[in-house]
Amino acid sequence: MLHFTLSKLPCPLDLDGHILHAARLFEDHPPESLPLGAWKRIPWCSVLKTSRDPHQKYTQEDAMYLFEKQSQQIRAEERRKRALDFLWSHRRSVGSVALAILVGAASFYIRKKGLDTSVWSYVGRIQKAIQNWI
Repeated sequence: MLHFTLSKLPCPLDLDGHILHAARLFEDHPPESLPLGAWKRIPWCSVLKTSRDPHQKYTQEDAMYLFEKQSQQIRAEERRKRALDFLWSHRRSVGSVALAILVGAASFYIRKKGLDTSVWSYVGRIQKAIQNWI
């Protein structure tokens, strides 16, 4: 597999030129200048952010801690995405249940505050009007 991949590289590979080009691109477009706030969405414990300062030295324990934190964030993001996908695929059922809960909570509130007496008197007037009309 490795031989197959290496055989696809051009024969006179200008490795130094590619490294210089990559360094120039990095200087011209640093990660902090990524559009749409992409740099802000990268976790603080990511190797992309922790390796920005070349003078900062991390011990093996620090690296393991940062790796564990980023793993936890990735797992949390995956759980959040699965939950949103589930809610989106069942949006009609979830909406119906949410509406039923909202109507139930509103009815409890109306009954507790005593606001239902005016509603029932209004319904009684409508029933009397219908009976008189018939």
